[in-house]
Formats: sequence, structure tokens, C-alpha cells
Amino acid sequence: IPLSAIIIDDEIQATKTLELLIENYYASDVTIVAKATSCMEAIAQINQFEPDIVFLDISMPDGSGFDLFNYFPNPY
Repeated sequence: IPLSAIIIDDEIQATKTLELLIENYYASDVTIVAKATSCMEAIAQINQFEPDIVFLDISMPDGSGFDLFNYFPNPY
């Protein structure tokens, strides 16, 4: 069963690059279920999809990727 994943990054090219790498090397192991470009969008996507893994950008216009840890009681 593949892991479900969300990519969170405000830079579209970085998201596309990571998505391409995952598709080329880990297609049978990882399924990208959503993408987000901001912390607030990420919170909604994580709550909706409850992914197994999150690929997280550190610096975004509306906060740090680390700020997301404050919204989830058990971020593991």
C-alpha cells in the first residue's frame, strides 16, 4: 500500500520538481493526494486527507513550516 503524501511549498517550481522525483522514483510507494501553497491551505489539506507523510517547505509568506506543528497535537 503506497504512502499518502502532501507537498507544501509556495514555490510552484519546487513543488513540480519534488512531484516529478516522487513519480519517477517512488511511484509505487508514494501517492501525492494534495498540494498546498500556504500554511493555512496546508492545515485544511492535512485535516482533510490525513496523509502518511508531508513534504514541507520551511519558509512561506504566511508562516514557517514549523508553525504547522502548533496546529496538530501529534505531528508524527
